[in-house]
Amino acid sequence: MRENAEILGLFREIFVTILPLIEILELSNHATKEISRWVYNSSITQIRQLKDTNLLLLRLICFVKDQYYLRQDYGIDAISKKIKTTINKARGYDRKQKEATHAGIIEANQVAVYSAKNANGVIRLIGKTSKDNTLALSERVEKVNNLVDNYFEAVDPDIDDHIGRLERQLESIAHNSDYYDYLFDSSNALVKSLSLLVKTIEFDKKSKNNALLQAIKAFKSSNFTVNESTPTTFLKNKNILAFEREDNIPNITKYKILLFSQIYESIKDRTLTLEYSYRYLADQHLWISDEEWQKNKQDHCCPV
Repeated sequence: MRENAEILGLFREIFVTILPLIEILELSNHATKEISRWVYNSSITQIRQLKDTNLLLLRLICFVKDQYYLRQDYGIDAISKKIKTTINKARGYDRKQKEATHAGIIEANQVAVYSAKNANGVIRLIGKTSKDNTLALSERVEKVNNLVDNYFEAVDPDIDDHIGRLERQLESIAHNSDYYDYLFDSSNALVKSLSLLVKTIEFDKKSKNNALLQAIKAFKSSNFTVNESTPTTFLKNKNILAFEREDNIPNITKYKILLFSQIYESIKDRTLTLEYSYRYLADQHLWISDEEWQKNKQDHCCPV
């Protein structure tokens, strides 16, 4: 993936250089593919032997554009596949952990309920005895003391441990801790394989998810680090809790993983699109522009 990202970077350098020519030509994607087909089907020798320089340049320009668009699309495909696989595994791991802790939660609940029932009964007797005016004060005090002893016998000696374990398990489930544990444990492989690709792909600056665009821009900067000024508004509530929780994982690693995950989610719901692409363009790029419509309305309505 890093090698493909480097190749994409080379095509981007050439594409940016010849972009003014591409814009002047105003070739459709279909025309671009048709004209560049000759380059794909020719050897280096055949390309060099073409005498018509203008035709050769036109074909090479279309070839570069086609390759850049294709490799951008393939880059998004690779990111999506990698993140989707990791997310699915994290969800599977989370599900297994929940199943494994289910029995422990039931046990802790049973202990707490049993102790509460017994203790509640003893408390009621203490209250009833203390208010029994038919008994002498000294007799009431003695009986209450005996009931207090019974109360502590009714309560499971390990009840605090059981309740503490129950609280931790419920908190873990509520925060999807096991899911994020797996996700962050996969960080080294994901960051290593995806970072350069994410930095090389040109995302559409007019994408709907502006908060994510700001985060991607920060990530692409040469001096990227995570501090108080790093954009975090793209994070959803559960992601924020996972990012801010105290653990041994560096914040910069968690940030990258959550960023890549959100890129995948936003590509899926089309709130994040590409600037140059065949398959991941914003819908408005596929529409007839207002200028074109006013200029050639008749041709579009009644094509020859």
